[in-house]
Amino acid sequence: MVMIDQVISLLPRPMTANADSFITFRTPNPSCTKLISETWNIYQEQRAKISELPKQHAVVFSSELSQPYLIETLDFPLERVSEEYVRNKMKPALDALPYVPLATDEGIGDVALADGLDVESVTRQRIELKPRRAWNDLLRTILPERFKTLTQCYEGTGIDAKYGRKLLGEMETLGLVETVTIGFGKRGSPTTFVMLKDKAADFLGVQPDETRLPGRGNASHVIAQNLLCRKLRERGQNAMVEHTMNGKAVDVAVIATEGTIAYEIETEPNEHVAENVRLDLQAGFFKVFVISANAKHQNENMDLVYRSLDWTLQSRVEFKLIRELL
Repeated sequence: MVMIDQVISLLPRPMTANADSFITFRTPNPSCTKLISETWNIYQEQRAKISELPKQHAVVFSSELSQPYLIETLDFPLERVSEEYVRNKMKPALDALPYVPLATDEGIGDVALADGLDVESVTRQRIELKPRRAWNDLLRTILPERFKTLTQCYEGTGIDAKYGRKLLGEMETLGLVETVTIGFGKRGSPTTFVMLKDKAADFLGVQPDETRLPGRGNASHVIAQNLLCRKLRERGQNAMVEHTMNGKAVDVAVIATEGTIAYEIETEPNEHVAENVRLDLQAGFFKVFVISANAKHQNENMDLVYRSLDWTLQSRVEFKLIRELL
């Protein structure tokens, strides 16, 4: 859809809502700029620029692009315009876009519009979409730390939250990422994290160990391990995930002068928590912190540990809520 004059606000709303790509020239009419901004879901400062575009400039937007792009157009007499002229002028611009609209193993061939489209020959072939450039933007933002919150993803790329959720949904369906929501108790609402999966390594052209988070258990447990480790390091402590001492691995360990401290994240019911703590102490860990999700869960863990652990070892065990550490 190419928007040239100040009439687009009169168009039926479904027509603009179902269009995938737009090119708009300067449109000072407030109703038109309002329609454009709502259709594109762009920021207020971007919306204001539409009414200030200089001559021979236009804005291009597509759902395949992570943000609108400003382009410079040609100045030529209208009598020179023909279908062949437009096609030749458009080819370099289409070739330069960061995506290919359609591609097949054998190629679709010369497909024209309307009457020239041979539907049967196309439907017998497998049509694929090349990955969006915005996928790469999001994955590259997450890659350094291998997981981030949704807010950090949006801030790091500048992608709008509504469009970002659409992109993350696509990538999660393809197994590139996994979203995990974790609640930290009364002090904060649940937080959604995005972690990279092994397929993201192939997409980015890196090794799997560059995208894979250390840790064991389900995704929420792995996120909690790495989040706790990150927070401890920010406080100047020498923390690491899945540290092993004398054959016994712990969720997070801190190497301190008085000895190695173990952190066991037991945010879900675990009847073996007491045995886990006993083995940590037996392996030589100086102290063990048992991390619980909430006060009720903490009381259950305390009851299990104190009933099973020798009283001489109980002083080396402390209980913390996850929100107290994060």
